[in-house]
Amino acid sequence: MTLIEQQIAAALMPLVEDRAYPVTLPQDTLYPAITFNRLEAVQTEEDYRLSPLKQRQARGTRSLFQITAWSKKYSDCVTLLRRCKREMEAIDGVYLDNTADGYEHELNLYTCVMEFALWCDLDDTETLNGETGQINSVMIAIESNLMRLLPGVDVGQYDPQVSRLSAPSVRLSLNSMAPGIDYGDGRLSANCDITVFCIYPRTGYQSPEIAMKVMDHIRYNHWGLSETVSHPENLRAEAADYRPGKGGYDVWQVSFSQTVYLNIPEQEDNPDAESIFMGETPDVGEPNIDQYDLVSKIPGDSSDAP
Repeated sequence: MTLIEQQIAAALMPLVEDRAYPVTLPQDTLYPAITFNRLEAVQTEEDYRLSPLKQRQARGTRSLFQITAWSKKYSDCVTLLRRCKREMEAIDGVYLDNTADGYEHELNLYTCVMEFALWCDLDDTETLNGETGQINSVMIAIESNLMRLLPGVDVGQYDPQVSRLSAPSVRLSLNSMAPGIDYGDGRLSANCDITVFCIYPRTGYQSPEIAMKVMDHIRYNHWGLSETVSHPENLRAEAADYRPGKGGYDVWQVSFSQTVYLNIPEQEDNPDAESIFMGETPDVGEPNIDQYDLVSKIPGDSSDAP
């Protein structure tokens, strides 16, 4: 697994001929140079803007990283601001939160202080790569989490055709999906209803105790998938009417719902748009395009009609 700190260092080093340092500047360094460090990590929930018209709801641990450009020339700092923004936002999930110019009188250096935000990089020790927002990857991530939580327990996918299971076992079932909330950022979302069956021998109260442990583990868990899944909701545990084989099992189920955001690429704004036209309902759409009125013409456009 590549740590976010390693990704930041790799992004910044080429900008200043490897003079990008964690936390503090070394003595007698050449300029321009860059320092970077984690400023804070707090539990929060908020909507953040991807653009003036797009925003995304995020919940969990929000980390703030401070990037400072140092130079004897102000022009170097403002140039590095733009280059740092481009390289940092090329890292998945990182976005510029705020920036400010400054001057260090003791060092006689101009500075540009940038703060970049990232969600949930501290929420799990493992981050899956690839199609992290897809349903299959989410279910596999949940299985992997439960395997680590319950060493020695047979963890796998629920199969209604299986008539016998060894105990203890844990089986994971995706029961249903419904459209999730659309936050206007271009991603499709699915609210998934998930059940975890805890299957233990009928001796004592092992099954409800394990169900309680599983339920506590599920709370707030993003399975290492960052903002591609929401917090689990509607979490509950109860005795299950699930009897593989002829008996001898005590089965409890932990059920919850979780929204999965699918990795559908966002559509960029149309770079070829040249003019803006307006139609009036109900005379809108392709069949009525010749009735549209010209509202404004973008410089360089020579057309007078849609």
